Amino acid sequence: MKKYLLITVLITLIIVIVGCDKDRDYEMAMEEWAIFVMDSDGSNNEKIKDISSLNYVEFIHQTDKLLYNSNDSLFTIHFDGTDQKCISENIFVPGTNLGYSKAEITEDGSSIFFTGVINDNDDLYRYDVETGTITNLTQTDAVNERNLRLSRNSTRACFLAATDTSHAVCSFDLVTSEIDTLYTSTKRIPGCVASPDGSKIYFAEEVYGPGRYYQTAIKELNRLTSVVTVIDSISSSTGAHEIAANDDFIIYKRLGSGEWVTFSLLDGSMTTFAKCTANSVNLNNDNEVLFVYHLAVWLYKIESGEYDKIRDDADKCAYNMEETKICYIGRYYRKRSEYITE
Repeated sequence: MKKYLLITVLITLIIVIVGCDKDRDYEMAMEEWAIFVMDSDGSNNEKIKDISSLNYVEFIHQTDKLLYNSNDSLFTIHFDGTDQKCISENIFVPGTNLGYSKAEITEDGSSIFFTGVINDNDDLYRYDVETGTITNLTQTDAVNERNLRLSRNSTRACFLAATDTSHAVCSFDLVTSEIDTLYTSTKRIPGCVASPDGSKIYFAEEVYGPGRYYQTAIKELNRLTSVVTVIDSISSSTGAHEIAANDDFIIYKRLGSGEWVTFSLLDGSMTTFAKCTANSVNLNNDNEVLFVYHLAVWLYKIESGEYDKIRDDADKCAYNMEETKICYIGRYYRKRSEYITE
């Protein structure tokens, strides 16, 4: 009798324990990712939409829309989370994790430029925001064009072109659509950026060539005189597509430490500031760097050396044109029970 009573008690305990575990599992917090927009100081944080496989998000200036890359396609969405639309059609748009720069958006929000891949060939495309028309700007089979970067006044751009044997830095006039090849090399060139007025182009070029492509040199190219000057010969190729510049500074990733540095165009001084998360570095006109480190958005003030943490659980951030708002890919948690509907 005691034996059966003991067995009954044990079975009851097992049922209770298993039931409790199921309840805990039912209430387990599940990680989610979504697009968020907040004020530049971190206040007024608002979730726009839950979207999986996000690569980056940007503001479409002078509009109430955002642009984002998900699963190697480009989408637009309104600030209220409505009217989600794929704009890249059947064109493969590689994410920044593959070493491609983000899509570039003109200051007036009228055009979006991006690298698209069809049949393993990279071309540059322009999307007209008003009409929805996509135009192939380069249309070349033997040359891969990528990583177009706009000057701040959105009148000129630079981009990279490569064949099996050569690499080039090119200039693109947004008004006339004229393309000029400014610099060629047999060594790989993984990144470039235009100065605010478009008169100079800063680019990264391999130092030693094939087999040792991680070390690059940051160089300055004067678009008018074609003079090339070496700024730093110990930069890293892995962050080259994110080089940023304003009138006073260039920021880029250094080889070895993996830390990002600011290089002064005024006096040649260099300062290390952080090991930034890839594809999250923004340099503004006030000599401040908005970046992500350890899933938190930070602001680094170059001239004072001060750091401000803006928000945790955040990744891949960008400013609006006025630098009053920040969009980002944010992490949040909700209980498993919220997924269950009766």
